[in-house]
Amino acid sequence: MSEIGGRELERQLREHYRTMPIDSSRDLIAGVAHAVDRAPQGRRARFGLQGAAGLAAATAVLLVVGALFVSMGGALSGAPSRSPAGAASACTSPGPVSSSGAPFTASDASGSPCAGQPGITRAEAIAAVERFIGRELVQAEVGEPTVMASGLWLQVTEAGPAGVDAWVDASTGRVTSLLMMPVPATTRMALDSGEAQAAAAAFLTAHSIPFDGLTPAVTIEDHGCCKFYVVTWQRYVNGATVPDTRIVKLDPSNGAVFSFTDTRAPYGPVSSPAIGREEAIELATVASGYADPLLGTVELLADGRPFWPGRMVWSVQFHERAGASSGAAIVYVDAITGEARVVARG
Repeated sequence: MSEIGGRELERQLREHYRTMPIDSSRDLIAGVAHAVDRAPQGRRARFGLQGAAGLAAATAVLLVVGALFVSMGGALSGAPSRSPAGAASACTSPGPVSSSGAPFTASDASGSPCAGQPGITRAEAIAAVERFIGRELVQAEVGEPTVMASGLWLQVTEAGPAGVDAWVDASTGRVTSLLMMPVPATTRMALDSGEAQAAAAAFLTAHSIPFDGLTPAVTIEDHGCCKFYVVTWQRYVNGATVPDTRIVKLDPSNGAVFSFTDTRAPYGPVSSPAIGREEAIELATVASGYADPLLGTVELLADGRPFWPGRMVWSVQFHERAGASSGAAIVYVDAITGEARVVARG
């Protein structure tokens, strides 16, 4: 997948979802991030990841996913949708953006009231982030309310090399996503995977973020110049991922957490797939048109949003094989009917 292609996918996702910051688990709901994290080292450049600049670009793409999974919650069978087509849209408020105590009165582009009017003020959103990180923010800004399928969200940002980028649930004041700069730039792995998981679990526990019943996984993001641990807790129903995820990123040299995402969105009943994993791979291979593709990540998704909303799909990723005619691609296979669709190609 070319760098231009990766940027275009990122642009589409940002336009569709108005994303929250950092999450590395499920770009394109198991596409771009898996391609970045699990592609052979020599292929990462083809996803636009080279050195420090590449890490920044990767971070920008990875930030998409928290909102992606939050937004997809309303599209699952039986779950209510609070915004048209499940997409996020910016709300407008009658007054100027400020950190005053005045509550929001939000409306969407058509002038209709936004679903789920904010229950907190801008000042309260800032205060929520300050309580979470244990210090006052300097020159904090609060963006306009953003509607997603699961509710209304506020982005709180603090500029500077040691600033933060956070998203807050506008109804409850719960901090759902946070990136604390600077991103660690080290390759020293002082912690093993068990210690990394324990440090991430301690962080969630200290902030009263539940993760019981979720399945943990520990991976290492390696960008050449720097590495960090990614600890993910994910809920699965009938083998499919649903929007109930905790993701913590931490410095491998000392266990310090610099990013987390807490995704909890409503979802309805999840049926069992009629198409199995191996059959899905076969169908995806045919749909890709590649004679000998290199198989990457295969994941069962409860909802194929944004490319195939409302369908349970197998997301099958192919890497480019050196010296062969095949390229990178992400193919969705309907887990009930077996219909296949290429949703990204490089």
